[in-house]
Amino acid sequence: MDPTKSLCQRHARDWFGKLSRWTLYWNCYDDGLFIGGRGSGKGLHVDQVLWSNVGKQWRGYKLMVTWPAGAESTRHVRELPDAHFRPPLGTAQLEALRSASRIALLRPGDLFICSGGVAHATISASRELTVTGYESLVSLHPRLVTHLLETGSVSGPCALDKGVMECEELRELRTSLLQRLMALLQEQTSSKATSSEVESASGFGAPLSLPRALLRRQLASAASQVAGDPNFAVLARGAGVCRLLAASDHLNAASKVPATLEPSRKRLRCDMLTQRDLNLCA
Repeated sequence: MDPTKSLCQRHARDWFGKLSRWTLYWNCYDDGLFIGGRGSGKGLHVDQVLWSNVGKQWRGYKLMVTWPAGAESTRHVRELPDAHFRPPLGTAQLEALRSASRIALLRPGDLFICSGGVAHATISASRELTVTGYESLVSLHPRLVTHLLETGSVSGPCALDKGVMECEELRELRTSLLQRLMALLQEQTSSKATSSEVESASGFGAPLSLPRALLRRQLASAASQVAGDPNFAVLARGAGVCRLLAASDHLNAASKVPATLEPSRKRLRCDMLTQRDLNLCA
């Protein structure tokens, strides 16, 4: 068993089994735990990393509010930083709630998924103690990979003034994500698997399966997206970018993806790459 700081013996990732490998990131090492009484909660914020969360409401009732990604979330974080939504609510809080994308009541036993990369806030609604846990992850869905790549942006709709990850920590995160992606690509480009479906683990409730071709198509798209991101391209260097694109093409061909469905590649900003990096692609 891998070393962990988690209080949980089992995680949502365990239920997904082999399916959980088809992700860029899934953290069960130091997953989050929130414990609090009535009126306690987390103020309005956006996580430092624009990832998703699988949450588990073990005890008590809790209200969770999320706002649309991008400029809308950035505006609320700037105008209402760490604002708590305990009654009585002020005018600014009421206006913010009217523009929320979702207001959800979490009940004991609920399993939920949400984005930590958008503005969100919670408040405990029970008289008794509430206990909530979560695991952070990044799936291979193109929209979520695009959102992840905005992590640490200094300009654009997702750029934040405060609560941004330190440069060295951000570099370490990107390096680990790149290593994870490279390992998954190596595994799948050399895989001889013939089954058309990838299934979740047995013994954890209702089974779930997804088409292998779909997962490979999403993996190919993720490789293309990461290769086209300047921050990751600098880390991967020219040879790494070429490997990402070659693996993407290989998986697309193996999955027989129509040309109309192949993800578009962002142009590399060559001014951020060294000439040596570019020569390695030649």
